[in-house]
Amino acid sequence: MDLSKLIALASKIDQLDYYQVLGLQREADMRDIRAAYHKRARAIHPDLFYEHPNEEFRFAIDKIFKRVAEAYVILRDSEKRKFYDKGLDGENKRLRYTDVDEQAMREEKRHASGKTLQGRKYYKEAVRLHEEGNLKKAIQTLKMAIGFESDNESFREVLEQWTEE
Repeated sequence: MDLSKLIALASKIDQLDYYQVLGLQREADMRDIRAAYHKRARAIHPDLFYEHPNEEFRFAIDKIFKRVAEAYVILRDSEKRKFYDKGLDGENKRLRYTDVDEQAMREEKRHASGKTLQGRKYYKEAVRLHEEGNLKKAIQTLKMAIGFESDNESFREVLEQWTEE
């Protein structure tokens, strides 16, 4: 490993997204993600360099390896990856997935399926009816869910989609 290249990479690692860290295209599948992670992990695992005399080099290796592991954890989880990709595409491009993102993803998921017991119940039933092809009954049931959660934008968006079908 070239000492100066690794130290330079460590200094700019915070400006790279997870795909760049792993050397992948955004369309990469799980096999590609796994292979890229393992290739990088084998090459720069901190245990390989724990006795290296240069402390700056060991620090750089640690920093890079942590980001490689972080990228792998996020990109291998389809839900986290989808949320991360939305953050990359957003107006305020986010290069890292943080605890704040985790909370936002959970809240988005909870809100999409309903905040109240009745709202969730009717929403779930409406989705089932829609999947069975019973659009009219699905719309009626979804309207009942909206009755319990009038401020649920996710429910309203689904209703709008279904009424356009």
